[in-house]
Amino acid sequence: MELNERISRLDSEQIIFGSIFGLANRLQRILDAVLPELTAKQWWLLTALAGFDEPPTLTALAEASDTSHQNVRQLLNKLEAKGFVSLVTDPKDARACRIQVTAKADQWRGETAEAHQLLQIIASQLSPPELETLGINLAQIHSALGQVDPSLPLSSQLPTNQDQDPSPPSPPRRCRLFAYLRRSRH
Repeated sequence: MELNERISRLDSEQIIFGSIFGLANRLQRILDAVLPELTAKQWWLLTALAGFDEPPTLTALAEASDTSHQNVRQLLNKLEAKGFVSLVTDPKDARACRIQVTAKADQWRGETAEAHQLLQIIASQLSPPELETLGINLAQIHSALGQVDPSLPLSSQLPTNQDQDPSPPSPPRRCRLFAYLRRSRH
């Protein structure tokens, strides 16, 4: 059976979520290949760091990038070893660690256009209204995932007909990064 035939047998939700996984994998593979010195995940963490007005704590960065504290710590350790960030003790709370972007990271951002060029290539395939709709739809999916409580059975969290609100979604929970990226586009 050919791929197109197998795909045609899937329902819309399976196709959409399969496509999201496939896109994420392809995007990471391409960025890992074209970014000098950094992996896609390290670049994304530096992008998240740029959204803060002052050096964030590790916890704040994990929340903004919507990943675990442990994952952020591993990425930061690699970025620190490469000279892109420094981890400093918070002067107000010795238990907290703040992340500072180094001059090397600023220089790298100024000299490295590959990530931005890739985003331009992707965006060129969609009209401005299509990009806006895609952004809204992705924010809706992100928001829905943010409301899932993994400790409860999923069957108890399914929406009922009266739960479905046709109004636009509120910003995704725990994702200040989306707001930063939206501001930086304009």
